[in-house]
Amino acid sequence: MKKLHKIFLLFCILLVMTMLCFAFPISAEGSSIVVGVYECAPYYFVDEQGNVTGFYNDLLNLLETKCDFSHTYKIGSFQDNLGWLKDGTVDVVLGISISSERLEHMIYSEQSIITENFGLYSNIGDLEQLKFADSVKVGVVPQSKSAQFISNYFESIGVHANFIEGENWNDLQKLFEQGELDVISHSSASKTDKSLKIYEFSGDQAYIAGNKNSRAILDQFDQAILELHKKSPDPIHQLYNRYFEENTVKQTNRMIVVLVILLLIIGVSIVIPKWRHQKIKNQIKENMLKNNYVLQYQPIYNSVNNTIVGFEALLRLMCDKKMIPPLQFIPDIEKHDMLYDVSLWILQKAMQDYQVIQNYSCMLHKDFYISVNISLNEIENKHFTKKASDLLKQSGLGANKICLEIIERIKMEDLANATQNLQALKEAGFKIAIDDFGTEYSNFDLLLKLDIDVVKVDRSLVNGIDEDSLKKEVVNFISQIARIKNRDVVLEGVEQQREVDTIKAFHNERIFVQGYYYSKPVFKEVLDRTFENKQ
Repeated sequence: MKKLHKIFLLFCILLVMTMLCFAFPISAEGSSIVVGVYECAPYYFVDEQGNVTGFYNDLLNLLETKCDFSHTYKIGSFQDNLGWLKDGTVDVVLGISISSERLEHMIYSEQSIITENFGLYSNIGDLEQLKFADSVKVGVVPQSKSAQFISNYFESIGVHANFIEGENWNDLQKLFEQGELDVISHSSASKTDKSLKIYEFSGDQAYIAGNKNSRAILDQFDQAILELHKKSPDPIHQLYNRYFEENTVKQTNRMIVVLVILLLIIGVSIVIPKWRHQKIKNQIKENMLKNNYVLQYQPIYNSVNNTIVGFEALLRLMCDKKMIPPLQFIPDIEKHDMLYDVSLWILQKAMQDYQVIQNYSCMLHKDFYISVNISLNEIENKHFTKKASDLLKQSGLGANKICLEIIERIKMEDLANATQNLQALKEAGFKIAIDDFGTEYSNFDLLLKLDIDVVKVDRSLVNGIDEDSLKKEVVNFISQIARIKNRDVVLEGVEQQREVDTIKAFHNERIFVQGYYYSKPVFKEVLDRTFENKQ
């Protein structure tokens, strides 16, 4: 009897313990839990060795450092995982959003683990092009929250969508790559191919979902999440950034590279040229300030009586006691908008030198002028005209002592702009000359219509004039027109005695010559001893 009593008592104890187990789930401490997995990179994916990896896998391993259980995986489709939660086949699934129908057969962690961001990707064009398509094949995973959103979105913008369901996102991705789908939804972070992203949207907060008996497990996860969030830096945020900000970082890096390239292009094409432009301008100004620019003078002769009637002032640059050829520095003056300043500097320097040269024995009591090259742009500039006139007035030289040689080829259409300023310069006391007459743009109408004092005939017509009868006739014709209009003629580039003899035969007392036959350009300091015995 006592034995039966003991058996009955033991049976009651076992019955009570069994009932307690059903009423109060046992703690997960020290046990293994089953985690449901659905493939969707970068959340979950299976590598070539069959191992589960991805953000949720790493997050689970991180959370388990704070919990007293380990896990095994059960892999299936998204729908499989929802079913397994419902029937208790798996304990938890990471990355499930909350909906009213799901609350009927599953429970959730209190702490969310991610806010899902999705993009819509297209193989056939942008949203405007999709609106004109007869039907757009859209891949979705059934029962996912994104599927319902996409359906509502396309309906609202008038896209005729034909929804094709797949068990998971990876299957849909393969169909998309094969061209069997026109549009798919995918995690914005995982999409790295060259398909067109046509829209981006934020999904719901995702949680850890469990079956009805998983509360103790979820509680431990919640506690682990809270503890990890308190750390600095937050390990969960770092993990998130590694998976979901990687593409953003890459894009940012690419943008930085593109920006650097653009800045380099801008630097090479705009900033550097401007810097170089200003640097050269400053160097030209410094050369004027330090008198690195100097003038050489080449005489203009009356070949009949062998007397000097004038000098042409020629700009030179001295650098480390060496003379720089004009072709190496004149183009910089022209290209960097410094002709205005340099021309005024030359004028002022020539006026100062005139005061000295007129007292040399070779020029004492002689009537002569100094000729200065001036560009047409400066002649057309009213400010230059005014400044040059003021300089001449301040010098006290009087009229016809300084001649302005216009170095550009003057065309008839330039006359309207130049005539008024030329008249003002003549009234101020300047002589006016046209340089290089007889070249490409020369026009004989200029000799008739332009109020000038000197015609300088280009060396191309002078060289070999003794042997070329056509050149001789052209020069003679120019000289006769000039004589009728009461203008001087200067023939440039005279280098041979026979050229001088031919020119003398024209019997025009107002034809003068300039060239190496008489003298190369020389500095003012040696001018007197060079020409004192040549007059």
